[in-house]
Amino acid sequence: MSRGRIALFVALAVLPIVLALWLAGFDVAYQLGNYVVTDNAVVAGDVYQASAPAAGQVSDLLLDVGDPVEKGQGVANLVTASPAALALPFGRITTNVRSPAPGTVVHLAVVRGQAVTAGQAVATVADLSSLWILANVDETSFKDIRPGMGVEVKINALDRYFPGRVAGLVPDLGASAAQARAATGASAARPVPQVPVRIGFDYGDAVVYPGMSATIKIFVR
Repeated sequence: MSRGRIALFVALAVLPIVLALWLAGFDVAYQLGNYVVTDNAVVAGDVYQASAPAAGQVSDLLLDVGDPVEKGQGVANLVTASPAALALPFGRITTNVRSPAPGTVVHLAVVRGQAVTAGQAVATVADLSSLWILANVDETSFKDIRPGMGVEVKINALDRYFPGRVAGLVPDLGASAAQARAATGASAARPVPQVPVRIGFDYGDAVVYPGMSATIKIFVR
């Protein structure tokens, strides 16, 4: 019997087994180490706080969640004065709470009429044009991951998949050591320490915000 026929018979014999394992939910590719999966991942980005420059009362909100904002643009008006002076028309001083960077308003922490203290966050601004994924992977799998590897990113809130690539490896050795110390002495199975991986992904015009959870699959082979 030729080698070709032998290979064909072997393939036909193995195929039903592989198909049965797949139907049973057994991920053959994962078991063979073709990719690394984790659902401990979150969308990250550059996030800034627009804070009150002084104590006072919010007299007006100039922007809403989802509105674009430029650096230095006002997001709220603040009346600043002592409680006694606020009762006098000439004792009221209005100032702006300004955005420290360009981006999009993703959260308003106050309402009109609310009293705030100096330095209190009034609005959160994020740069939605350049987001990334911060994924924590098991330390045992970290050695197989390299920058440039392809990634499948699922944004859970959207139930959509996006292509991505490993942008960098940023092992937090301090956190891993702390996890290991916390597990020391436990009678149950010790948790595997995890290390973070930064992933760039192409989300196009999808509505994605920092803090959204994600599930990622890194193709290591």
